[in-house]
Amino acid sequence: MFCILIFASTASALRINELQYNPEGDDYDFEFIELYAENETNVSGYYFDGIDFTFPENTTISGYLVLANTLNDSGENNDFLDKYKTECIFEYGGALSNEGETISLFSKTGNVIDTINYTNIAEIDYSLERTINGFVVSDEKGGTPGRENTRSFFYNESENKNETQNNETNSCDASIKISLSKTTFQNKEQISIKHMLANITDSYTIEYWIDDFFNKTIRTKQNTTNTNTKHYTPSINEKEKIMILKAKLYVECNDTNLSNNFYEEMIFVFNPNYIEEEKTEESEDKKDETKTKAKEKPEITSFYTLTKNLVENKTISIYAFIKNPSQSGEFSAVLIQNNETIDKEDFVVENKTSKKLTFDIALKENANNFSLKLYKDTILYDSSSLHLAAVPINHTPQKQARAEEKFINNSKELELNINENNDKKEVSSNSFKIAAYLLLGLSVALNTVLIWRR
Repeated sequence: MFCILIFASTASALRINELQYNPEGDDYDFEFIELYAENETNVSGYYFDGIDFTFPENTTISGYLVLANTLNDSGENNDFLDKYKTECIFEYGGALSNEGETISLFSKTGNVIDTINYTNIAEIDYSLERTINGFVVSDEKGGTPGRENTRSFFYNESENKNETQNNETNSCDASIKISLSKTTFQNKEQISIKHMLANITDSYTIEYWIDDFFNKTIRTKQNTTNTNTKHYTPSINEKEKIMILKAKLYVECNDTNLSNNFYEEMIFVFNPNYIEEEKTEESEDKKDETKTKAKEKPEITSFYTLTKNLVENKTISIYAFIKNPSQSGEFSAVLIQNNETIDKEDFVVENKTSKKLTFDIALKENANNFSLKLYKDTILYDSSSLHLAAVPINHTPQKQARAEEKFINNSKELELNINENNDKKEVSSNSFKIAAYLLLGLSVALNTVLIWRR
């Protein structure tokens, strides 16, 4: 449910602007949450954490928007309208805690738009109004749903010194990160997850869970109030799976920077025991149909680099072409280097076109085994590999030394061949001389015999 009333204001971004968490009478009849946006903002698909509500499609906010807990039927019995003089048409599920809690607003894609953490500081039937220094109690009983707050968004010390000092004392810039020993795991291998917090002085709550690559929850959300190491053991039936570890931090202090209260870490799980299903005999018609469908699947047509001088720590460009012969669609490409996921790119490929991707990667010494995986929805459509070898930075080329060694070896071989030929020629010359002497001796002996007979 929402109602929209537009007023001029100096505040800008979309924010949670007012809360009525403990109204007089039935909470379910008179609770409300007020949002404010100075400029027209499309909130289609935006949703809350802390209450149950998602904005329907084609919903925009410009000015004030009020969400009520329960709305009565229009007419004489509309208690909400009677009390607040503001009529709303949508309602949220659940209820606001009278003791305080955290309420968060997310975009359709899951980005944090605003998060507030309130405590029970207001008397019954007084609302909490958002200021730049935190929440303050409304001056008007019942609050001001659908209209300007009793306190300016830029309410400061000159208006109420004590409250401002209290808010400043309770301000903080808390942050959270996830620490892992590595990002690639085997199936059934235990994963140790450590939440790292900074700038925490008050109590806190960490909400953590695991989604797959397509934001489908694998491990349900859990809450913790400590940073002890958490463990998770993946169990997959697929050949491989990408998982996203997520954590969100809630604090009691007035957090001045909400952008670092959410963190996610991507990991890659592969199944070494995965066995391909055996293929049964298919008819010729079935084979032709399978071939036709295979031709219509999106695929990685090339995966390469043009860099020739491969040196460790050098950043090179790796290119890939994705071809989509079927209908236009949204795809995701995941780049893995030496079994570690290092990049991910989401893109659209139109029907019967190709998409060029460029990844700038720093080489590691020796082996650099790259793998590119193409996903659409939850399906792995194609993968391609590229193997590169990088030499150390201080590496000296050995081509000249090898050439000199080859020349020396060749020279030795040539000298050896020449000596062998000379030896053969010397042997031949000596044989010729011996034969000549034998013929001469035989001739002398024959002449001596002839003279003696005469």
